Amino acid sequence: MARQGPRGPRGDVAERIRDAARTSFATDGYAGTTMQGIARSAGVDTKLIRYYFTDKETLFAECLVLPPEFIARVRAASASPIEHRGEELVRTLVWAWGTPEIAVVLRTSILVAGHSSRALALVKTAFVASLVPAIMEGIPAPERQARAGFVATQMLGLGLARYILEAEQIADVPDDDVVAVIGATVQRYLSGPLRP
Repeated sequence: MARQGPRGPRGDVAERIRDAARTSFATDGYAGTTMQGIARSAGVDTKLIRYYFTDKETLFAECLVLPPEFIARVRAASASPIEHRGEELVRTLVWAWGTPEIAVVLRTSILVAGHSSRALALVKTAFVASLVPAIMEGIPAPERQARAGFVATQMLGLGLARYILEAEQIADVPDDDVVAVIGATVQRYLSGPLRP
């Protein structure tokens, strides 16, 4: 766990370090990011980064911590009746990507996961272990894992295509249409037949 600085200017320094680190991880990957490079971007001494975050792995894990508001929204969507959950989950994802402080974490996580096995393991721990159980609440055990996997492909694919690649075929579609159409597909993965 990273050591948290005090509130005020020193706390702002820690957030500036996180911001610089997220940019570096997303641009240069986990292996290509160095503490020295982060320090230069954040305008601080490397020793100060180690004071707040100990090492690069700890800092990377901190960069993947989702704001509590996002977790709360996912849990609220997951607590909705199963027959409406698909649309609620997609609505939550669209909201998250439209919220800058959450979008930067999502973007960093997706972009950096493919750079190294260690980074991928950290991303899986941060997202799969914490979010999938909430999403799958109430799904019968025999199908839970398969349905979770299908939901993940849709949600990750939407994030990649619409918000990272910004493919015009989906980026230009109004939010409400995305929620309705993708939500219906996610709903089938949650509660519909898995095979034709």
